Amino acid sequence: MFKKIVCLILLVNILSCDDNTKESKDTQETKNTVIDKESMAKKANHYYEENMFLEGKQAFDSLIAVDSSKAGYYFKRGFCKMMLQRDDQGAVADYTKSIEKNYIGKSSSYLNIGVIYRRNKQFDSALYFYNKCLDISPNDSEAIKGLRAINNSLKKH
Repeated sequence: MFKKIVCLILLVNILSCDDNTKESKDTQETKNTVIDKESMAKKANHYYEENMFLEGKQAFDSLIAVDSSKAGYYFKRGFCKMMLQRDDQGAVADYTKSIEKNYIGKSSSYLNIGVIYRRNKQFDSALYFYNKCLDISPNDSEAIKGLRAINNSLKKH
């Protein structure tokens, strides 16, 4: 009987150690994920700030795969796509996502969508988004310039 009690106590201790080890591994994995995400964000922002748009787009792709909750990630990836001029639809989708996620710079998202549409000679859509920008930031000089450029283009035709 005494041997059974001792064996039972040992078994309980062994099992409880496994739980603590598992919990420590889970905690460590969470810390590593946070550190990795911070490192990824730092790298992505560096590329963005240095106008390294292809690298920035790729870095924001990876970052969004890990954390899709940040509106700024979508804005910056959209900007990289816009500057690369390879994926205007993707850029518009990213700017739209940043707006949906209440990006603090919504007016910039609207402005950049307007720029993309104007560049593609979709003037009605461009006008709409320039005006959305001006609804938020009435003195936005880039939106005002965009509207004037479209009006001049339309007068010529």
